[in-house]
Amino acid sequence: MEQAGSDCDVCLKLFGTIGSSSEHIIRKNQGNFERSAIDAFQCQLEDVGQPVKLRVTILPKSTYGRNQWFLEKIQLIKLTKEYIEEETFLCELNDWITHKSDYYFDIPIRKDNKLYRNQYASLTSTGLVLYQINVTTSDIQYAGTTQHGWIIIQGNKTRSEKLFMKNTQNNQILRRGQMDTFTFECQPLGELRRIILGHEGQHEYPLKTYEGDEAMWHVSHITITDLSTGIKYEFPVRQWIALNNDGDVFDCVNKKEYSTVEEYYRRTINYKIIVHTGYVSGANTDANVSIILYGTRGNTSNILLKQKGHNLFEHGAVEELIIECLELGKLTKLHIEYHNSMFLSDWFLDKVEIINMDTHEKVIFPCNQSFTGKHGNHETQRDLLPIYTS
Repeated sequence: MEQAGSDCDVCLKLFGTIGSSSEHIIRKNQGNFERSAIDAFQCQLEDVGQPVKLRVTILPKSTYGRNQWFLEKIQLIKLTKEYIEEETFLCELNDWITHKSDYYFDIPIRKDNKLYRNQYASLTSTGLVLYQINVTTSDIQYAGTTQHGWIIIQGNKTRSEKLFMKNTQNNQILRRGQMDTFTFECQPLGELRRIILGHEGQHEYPLKTYEGDEAMWHVSHITITDLSTGIKYEFPVRQWIALNNDGDVFDCVNKKEYSTVEEYYRRTINYKIIVHTGYVSGANTDANVSIILYGTRGNTSNILLKQKGHNLFEHGAVEELIIECLELGKLTKLHIEYHNSMFLSDWFLDKVEIINMDTHEKVIFPCNQSFTGKHGNHETQRDLLPIYTS
């Protein structure tokens, strides 16, 4: 294609079934992004679950450069820690990225040259089936864990191998009140009957003697969706899972048909977060504040509320921030956490408003309470319930 090359930097953002990655910018150097060129780059991205789409954005450097790019395709190769190729994904565009498209395109991801939405007969070309697991940790004191979880799934045909849910510093899962989503491929298990759920210590973060509460993990329930049939299986747990045991067995109590396509291809939308700090004396804080939004169609990862060059959460202030994530459905809960390990000031939160920028629906999460580490009867984290106003 004539004039297909570009003088722009290229920004990549990966979206998957459990969230989205941070943006990764590839700088324009002599030779890359030129006509008929094949360029290879290596980057480290957060775990997003099963990849769904790739956002490709070009970043013009000046008004005089080639501020357009004809992109044929991008191949994503997932590597193991030993740099062995594990999975390959294909993003085909065959179109111009220009100012007419706001300098970006969202490209659906293909695997084995088939779109996921056309794969419900087997979901992979090798005859493996894709399963989605939602794990909900109970919202009670000390319910969460910093250690690894694992699960074995038993069907009427066969059983899976032990599947690990690994906690890392950058991917903090299995925490109090949190729902985490995982996907994996294995041989068809048939109709799911029971699970074996376990809890295993990690060598990277051995428990200290004062962390005895971390040796237990309280799980509320687990749901598993067979994405080849659209059937969801429910497994109530409501039990403490001890560390380093042989696992506990839980039977399936319910199964139902599930709209796989609707869930698997959630749109990416923007939410406006409006935080109201109270007018109470000494209400402001310099500490970090983070949130997790929960809805009927999933939850966000842990989001740190910050704006470059701005001091947030001042006395009586109203701050507005925009986040981008897969649509969450009807909002059900807001988990907000006040990280005050280096600060002693209180923070009085009046309320948080969330606006869906697509539908303009507004949800209010009232708080009207203080966050502090100085008083034993106050909390550094809270779960707020919604009031719908529109």
